[in-house]
Order: sequence, then structure tokens, then C-alpha cells
Amino acid sequence: MLTQAVTLLTRAVTLLAQAVTLLTQAVTLLTRAVTLLAQAVTLLTQAVTLLTQAVTLLTQAVSLLPQAVTLLTQAVKLLIQAVTLLTRAVSLLTQAVTLLTQAASLLTQAVTLLTQAVSLLTRSASLLTQAVTLLTQAMTLLTQAASLLTQAVTLLTQAASLLTQAVTLLPQAVTLLPQAVTLLTQAVTLLTQAASLLTQAVALLTQAVTLLIQSASLLTKAVPLLTQAASLLTQAVTLLTQAASLLTQAVTLLTRAASLLTQAVPLLTQAASLLTQAVTLLTQAVTLLTQAASLLSQAVTLQTQAVTLLTRAASLLTQAVPLLTQAASLLTQAVTLLTQAVTLLTQAVSLL
Repeated sequence: MLTQAVTLLTRAVTLLAQAVTLLTQAVTLLTRAVTLLAQAVTLLTQAVTLLTQAVTLLTQAVSLLPQAVTLLTQAVKLLIQAVTLLTRAVSLLTQAVTLLTQAASLLTQAVTLLTQAVSLLTRSASLLTQAVTLLTQAMTLLTQAASLLTQAVTLLTQAASLLTQAVTLLPQAVTLLPQAVTLLTQAVTLLTQAASLLTQAVALLTQAVTLLIQSASLLTKAVPLLTQAASLLTQAVTLLTQAASLLTQAVTLLTRAASLLTQAVPLLTQAASLLTQAVTLLTQAVTLLTQAASLLSQAVTLQTQAVTLLTRAASLLTQAVPLLTQAASLLTQAVTLLTQAVTLLTQAVSLL
């Protein structure tokens, strides 16, 4: 019995040794698994911290977005109003340009008519100048002729006086007649010269009248041109007045649009600043989320490794349990045999 008990004890010790080896390996694996899990928990804690910070940044970014949207909405409304005013201003400017184009066309026509009228007036003035020159010359000739006629009348008067005396004083007539003939001859000469001057004066007057008629004809032609030009200028002035009114309205609209744009620019600047801050916060949040994702990935890897180790430890424990069970069974049998052996030894000793 002792031999069987020793054998059983030996086998039990062997099984226990194997079980202890498996348990040692399992404990080692469990220790490593616990270490990995601790590292994973640390990484998860860091990841949670980063996620919390990221959530805070995202919350701040989200809180900035409504403000930015409000400012952008106000700016867009102002821009829409400004665009509406600019559209109306452009329409008015287009109408003004059309009126200015029409006015320019009318002014061009008026200038053409005025140029023609000025040409006619210039020619008429030239003819009038020539006519005045001829009239002046004719007046000079008429003055000279009048002077000659006055002298001739004087001579004729003297001759008549002499002839009267000659008739009265017939005996002395022979002496007076030559003087009277001389005076008559001089008077005839003066009358002839005066007639020549009168003829020249009449010719000059005729030319002057012809020039005056031509000048009047040119003036007659120039007057309708001036009338048409005045009408065109009146129409052009009306169009220019309308264009000026449209331009004034357009300038008013442009001023209002500029005012709206001026108001919109600060709003856009503030919105851009808020969006920039939000983007910065989002960028920081993304960076933190990326870091957290990396930590979570590492933690998952560590957890996976820990689970693998735990699985292996569980497998070793599973293997160790039957060995422990067998060892316990063998130890029980050995104890039973030892008990029997002790009992037998006790009986043997008592028999001795």
C-alpha cells in the first residue's frame, strides 16, 4: 500500500508540477494582459480627455457659427439691397447714356446746320462788306458828282447872269459872250464829269444792290438752318436735362449702394473673423480627434493583445484544472492508502 501511495503521490506531484507550470504561465499571461489593459485604460483616459477637449472646441465653434450666420445674413440682405440699387442705377445710367447719345446726335446735326448757317452768314457778311464798300465808293462818287453839279450850277448861274447882262447890254455883249461861252463850256465839262461819276455810282449801286440781294438770299437760307439748329439744340438741352436728372438719380442710388456696401463690409469682416475662429477651433478639434483616434486605435490593439493573452491564460487554466483534479484525486487515493497503511502499521505494532 505504501508503494501504491508513493506512486500515487509521485503522479500527483507530477500533475501538480504540470498544473503549477500552466498556472505560472497563465499568471504571467494574466499579468501581461493586466499591464496591457492598464496601458489601454491610460490611453482611453487620454483619448477621453482629448475627446472632451475636442467636444469643448466643437461646442465653441458651433456657438460661433450662429453668430457668423446672423452677420452673414445681415450682410447678404445689405448686399442684395445694394445690388438692387446698383441694378436700378445701371438701368438709369443706361437710359442716361441713351439720352446722351441722342443728344450728341442732335448736337452733331445742330453743329452741322450751324456750320452751314455760319458758312452762309460768312458769305453773306462778305457780300455785305463788299456792298458797303461799293456803297461807300458810290457815295464818294455821288458826293464828287454833287460837288461838280454845284460848281456847274454856279457856272451856269454865272453864265446866265452874263447872258442876261449881254441881252441887256447888247453893245457890250460881244465882250461878255466869250466869257459866258467859257463858263458854259466849263459847266458842260463839269456836267459831263458829274454824269460820268453818276454813271459809275449807278454801276456801283447796281453791284451793291446785287450783292445785297445775294446776301439777303443767303440770310434767307441761313435762317431756316438756324431755326432747325435752334430746335435741335432745344431738343438736345431737353435730353441733356433728362439725362442729368437720371444721372442724379443714379448717383443717389450709387451713394446709397455704397453706404450699404460700407455697412456690409464690417459685417462680412466680423463674420469672416468668426468663421476663421470656428475653422481654427474645428482644426484643433480635428487634430485632437485624430490624436484620440490614434490613442483609441492603440488601446484597441492593446485590448486585442490582452484578450489574446487572456484567451491563452484561460486555455492554460482550462488545461490546469483537469490536472489539478487528477492530482487531487490521486492525493485523495494516496491519503486513503496512507491512512490504511497507518492503520495496518498501528495494528501490526499492537500485535507486536
